[in-house]
Amino acid sequence: MAWLNQYDHFVPEEHLASVVGIAAEMGKHDSGFHSHDRGQLLFTQSGCMRITLASRVSVLPPMRIAWIPAKLEHRVEMYASVGYRSVYISDKYHDKFPSESEIFTLSPLLREILERISVADFDTEWME
Repeated sequence: MAWLNQYDHFVPEEHLASVVGIAAEMGKHDSGFHSHDRGQLLFTQSGCMRITLASRVSVLPPMRIAWIPAKLEHRVEMYASVGYRSVYISDKYHDKFPSESEIFTLSPLLREILERISVADFDTEWME
């Protein structure tokens, strides 16, 4: 199951599936600056996150989703209860996504699809 405790260590690159999701109910949290070898779709079911990149700071409410390309340094902060969700995309699909970080409106259909990915087993292969 993809539900994590707020303090669990997770490395998306350790999983073989092309798309891996995680879900957590988080309180106050600061990820510190870090990056991943996979691109990341980041959103919340409830609460807001603050995303810091080298050139900007954004607030991510539940109706928005952030695309963070692979290897892009970023920091995510939460100050209250947040329904954290993250979906990591294998580099073989990165050409289908923007080369820069972007924040988009999250449609109800996309939210439902990504929620299912976020709570599914890590070895679920979504691309077959």
